[in-house]
Amino acid sequence: MLDAVQRSVALKACRAFRTLSLHSALILSRLLPIDIRVREVAWLYEVKRGKDLGDTFVNRELEKPVCFGNLPHPAHVPEIGYESVQDLDSQTVDRLAVVGPQIYTDGSRIEGKVGAALTEWWDGEETWYSTLRLNPFCTVFQAEMIALQRAIRSVKNGKDGLVNIFSDFKSSLEVLTGPRTYRPLAHKARRDIFEIVAEGRAVRLFCVRAHAGIAGNERADELARRAALTKKTAADYDKFPLSYVKKVIKAASLGE
Repeated sequence: MLDAVQRSVALKACRAFRTLSLHSALILSRLLPIDIRVREVAWLYEVKRGKDLGDTFVNRELEKPVCFGNLPHPAHVPEIGYESVQDLDSQTVDRLAVVGPQIYTDGSRIEGKVGAALTEWWDGEETWYSTLRLNPFCTVFQAEMIALQRAIRSVKNGKDGLVNIFSDFKSSLEVLTGPRTYRPLAHKARRDIFEIVAEGRAVRLFCVRAHAGIAGNERADELARRAALTKKTAADYDKFPLSYVKKVIKAASLGE
């Protein structure tokens, strides 16, 4: 019964004659046999549940979404936003009233390695920086998010009344400032922002263009690349994303 259904769909997909065999139709239409597809879905379900499935994901933790019950009530969430800027020349700085320290963040994947960095600037001079190494299976999005989260955490642990944070990765800022996020790194960053605001301090978020000659952003990019290529310490973040799970499962299916 299932073979007949698969064959019918595959024949329509590849527009072949009805005399074509099931396996040939599946190959021509680039469709996986339904039994393999079912195993993929079952494997993904078990990984999401945290079951030990052998050597593939041993001693590794899935980056799970934040439980709905752990999210703050919408009435208690202060409004968070970001501003997009094309350049940081003196006119733009004056127009936006950018005062105080500036922290630039970036994430990078290069040669199969992943790194992130943040650097603080005062009056056009770098005052400190930090680099982070992520496991190779992590994504650039995770690298960008952990850089943002660490930058916001540094503001929380500091005493500055106002800090400006710049990122050239719009997706991470969209997730961070959205009405609700289930991403664990974004959730931690938002919680820190709430505490900063409760103390009467402020964090301003900006999205800048990448490789536009902004010194702080170029420095963050350089540090992130260096962290990915040369840093040999233990990974600062090693939770694997769901996209990595799907990639491993797909590779295992194609290897059969």
